[in-house]
Amino acid sequence: MSAAPRIRWERLSGNEYAGYVAGIEPRQFQIWQRDGCWALTSNLPGQALKGQLSADVGPLQALAEYWLVEGVEALGAEFPAPAVTP
Repeated sequence: MSAAPRIRWERLSGNEYAGYVAGIEPRQFQIWQRDGCWALTSNLPGQALKGQLSADVGPLQALAEYWLVEGVEALGAEFPAPAVTP
């Protein structure tokens, strides 16, 4: 079972997405396309600026989730495990 997304993605245009965590402004993630390649950048508080390139948006959104969890764990916290229903 995969965890529910923690990042809310908002499509700003045909080639740009903004990623928000818990409704916090400003956006913590941005994905945009240029010259056929997608780019992800992260602006999480307390972390250095990160970036990654991909041919598709999906892997970048998954990577952003990983970076978010990694950042939270670096602070000594963790997200609760998803509830399991019978």
